[in-house]
Amino acid sequence: MIKKSPHIKNYHGIPTLFVEEKPFLALSGEVHNSSASDLNYMIERVWPNIEKLSLNTLVVPIYWEMIESAEGIYDFSHVQAIIQQARKHKMKLILLWFGLWKNALSTYVPEWMKKNRDDYPFVQNKSFEQLYSITPLCKKAVEKDAQAFGKLMAFIKKIDEEDQTVIMVQVENEVGVLGTDFDYSESAILLYEENVPKEVARFASKSGTWSEVFGIEAKEYFMAYYYAAAIEKITLEGIKQYEIPYFVNAWLEKFPYQAGNYPTGGPISRLVSFWRTLAPSISACVPDIYVPNFADICEEYLKDQSFIMIPETRQDVDTVSNLFYAVGKYHILGFAPFGIEDLIPNEFNMDSNILSSLAIDASAFDCRGTAPLLQKAYELLAGLSPLLFELQGSNQVNAFLKKNEGDRGVVISADEINIKITFQAFAKENPRSPGIVIQKNAH
Repeated sequence: MIKKSPHIKNYHGIPTLFVEEKPFLALSGEVHNSSASDLNYMIERVWPNIEKLSLNTLVVPIYWEMIESAEGIYDFSHVQAIIQQARKHKMKLILLWFGLWKNALSTYVPEWMKKNRDDYPFVQNKSFEQLYSITPLCKKAVEKDAQAFGKLMAFIKKIDEEDQTVIMVQVENEVGVLGTDFDYSESAILLYEENVPKEVARFASKSGTWSEVFGIEAKEYFMAYYYAAAIEKITLEGIKQYEIPYFVNAWLEKFPYQAGNYPTGGPISRLVSFWRTLAPSISACVPDIYVPNFADICEEYLKDQSFIMIPETRQDVDTVSNLFYAVGKYHILGFAPFGIEDLIPNEFNMDSNILSSLAIDASAFDCRGTAPLLQKAYELLAGLSPLLFELQGSNQVNAFLKKNEGDRGVVISADEINIKITFQAFAKENPRSPGIVIQKNAH
């Protein structure tokens, strides 16, 4: 008898991921963007390294250009090999669909689509230059993506429904468009000047043109509408074939906080409610967090939805602090440092100039010293997770974290006693005083 497929349901009042009909915390790591394209690299470099980190899940991209290199002809042998590798290593998989958009670009679409600019036009900036990103207004492109995604999920259900190696899927990656606040193509401008669609008017409790309804944010809401509508169509095709959790991730807003400086139209925190309205088939909009104010970002994303996970985050020792806090405080479904295969070589090998140009703190990728701490943390949390699941939703689990240098400590109220925790100064190579207090027997 086939067990119910991976799903999210309330458990003691908290949304919880169930895999093989049991609560599951995805203690994960995400491989580099192109790692999964080379099966030998996975065998020689990735799997041996992550086996030393006590992961139970690996986050792995699946590339549209590899499964449909010729239009309408699908080859899933590579996908099957990745799943077989995961099974061999007793690992679950969260798949990232690199379809129309990856980090706001159309890098991973098939070559036959890249070359056909007439049928699959790119976004244009104010100077009418084409950016390397297919516009979400292109219905034909979205339909092709949805078709390919549906074929992928049908194949995964066929070979994996019983084993449940694949437990969740991220639809696209950090959608939106960089380098412009709007698609200035003629077709987009004409649509922008029309009244907003009925579902948008209901959301805003106001009708009129985009600028009349949303004012100075109108162009960003316009782009968000088309990206969210595209994601909904693609996701629905996946659900039709295999009903497991699907989510969408976000590249966060960054200084100077102008649309186009981060992906315009993506599911940033202040647009989560809008996105959830237009893409209800998505289980959650979740943040990729590299910034220092981890807890603040989690709080922002929980304002308009009941749960989150962290599919992509820092490599440094601070990520271990964030892990404990996120599990104990926010009951996250999963957690995944990026470039997980880097942690065992223990070398800082990211280009600081590139990181600076992206306004990313280079220290986020300084993985020196992280591996043994993360391994121990995952090992501890794997052992604790049954207890954490049973006590979630009560006041018997409390997490703490030194969020900045000025924090002196916390006082936790537990039943009839108060627990005083004092933070001490630690060297930079140590986590920032994270922990979880569990009161096992409450009165």
